[in-house]
Amino acid sequence: MPGQRATSISTGTLVYTGECYVHEIYVKAGDDNAEVGLADAIATGGTSVLSLRALATSQEVRAFPGLGVYFSTGVYATTTGTNPRIEIVYSIR
Repeated sequence: MPGQRATSISTGTLVYTGECYVHEIYVKAGDDNAEVGLADAIATGGTSVLSLRALATSQEVRAFPGLGVYFSTGVYATTTGTNPRIEIVYSIR
């Protein structure tokens, strides 16, 4: 899809402010389990929409076909695990 953006994170952070669609999430865990949760928010809290977990030293990918998953306010990510590698692919409206 044109206009897709990707961002890499390893700790909880604001990914994007405003309406957008999430197309893919990638999680690579370090020495312990890792998880990313995405909320429709611009700060901690908000409505939990998606999560993806990878077991220690493994990786997981989840893709969302079509337009992706809609976020009306923004995307705020929370993470668990030690030094996970997380990538989020999204497009703005």
